[in-house]
Amino acid sequence: MAATVGAVSALSATIHVIIINADLHTWFQESMQFPLRSNPFAGFAQQLGKVLASRIQIVPGVGLYVLAVALVLVALAYHSRLLVRLRLDK
Repeated sequence: MAATVGAVSALSATIHVIIINADLHTWFQESMQFPLRSNPFAGFAQQLGKVLASRIQIVPGVGLYVLAVALVLVALAYHSRLLVRLRLDK
């Protein structure tokens, strides 16, 4: 049961990190909008803001992927009764 809960938690954490990355890009691009009034450098600041927003990435690490895959495999092995079939008779 713990492996199943862990697998669901690891998969949802991976999805949440991906969603946070997309939301962070949207927020950065919205916050980097400057009025173009009489400032000659406002266009440069907007372009610099777009570049910075596109360069910042929050992605799930390899460890989270390994954890998710390992827990899914353990949960599948348990629920398919594979572990019972592999049990050695004494």
